[in-house]
Amino acid sequence: MSFICIVTGCSQSSGFGWLTALELRRRDHTVVATMREVSGRNAVAAADLGAVVEVAELDVTDDATAGRLVADVIERHGGIHALVNNAADVRYGALEDTSVESLHAAFDTNVLGPHRLIRAVLPHMRERGSGVIVQVSSINGFSVAPLFGSYSASKHALEAYSEALAYEIGHFGVRVAIVEPSAFLTGLHQRGWWEPGSDDGPYAPLKRRSWDSGLDEWVGSMEDPNDVARAIADAIEDPATQLHVPVGRVAEESRGRARPMSDDVLRAEALEGIGWEHPDR
Repeated sequence: MSFICIVTGCSQSSGFGWLTALELRRRDHTVVATMREVSGRNAVAAADLGAVVEVAELDVTDDATAGRLVADVIERHGGIHALVNNAADVRYGALEDTSVESLHAAFDTNVLGPHRLIRAVLPHMRERGSGVIVQVSSINGFSVAPLFGSYSASKHALEAYSEALAYEIGHFGVRVAIVEPSAFLTGLHQRGWWEPGSDDGPYAPLKRRSWDSGLDEWVGSMEDPNDVARAIADAIEDPATQLHVPVGRVAEESRGRARPMSDDVLRAEALEGIGWEHPDR
């Protein structure tokens, strides 16, 4: 069966969004790959990816454009089977150095961005009684490292949001999968934004010790990002996919040690009467 899929955050040829769009197209699905500034700074990327899949303009931090995109895709393609929330804002630095505005920007893209698209697409998926929402989280969504505070906080929030969402929409026939990659060779470590003062402020020694001195070794241990693209495509196609999908050796090992909330905590007794179940069952 061929699906209509929206994938956000597709401007980087080495990134999860771009690679997922290509993987889904290889599997004969229709893909609408989104990015910002398709006529501006991402014009070359839009043209290159647009030779293979459909490319659309989208800023996930804007309410209006999210709604317009979803309505347009439904009108032109007759529906939406899958939404992949991949667009991300990555900021590094100590939390004391992180302004309120900077923390808000991270949450605006990483949490509110998916929320905007989910609110736009859910009425359609509920009405048709099927669909899948893939949330691209991170190992940092359940495991914290220094200088990753704002990113980790936003991904923890996305994980909690997605678990609640899975319970709320499961009985409508709509699935949720939270893909949790560890370190992959996407170049994101080079594109991340460092907070002012990271190199010369009070936390500069921590940065030198935990980041600068070990960066080459960390990059050398990164895995193939196509593995994540395949995991996302598998999650879309396989209705038996678990709620949490760690990808990569470190993420799989760390998720195995993490203790997710139990069924008794996650599944309120009041919901059992309408057939709600733990999404991992």
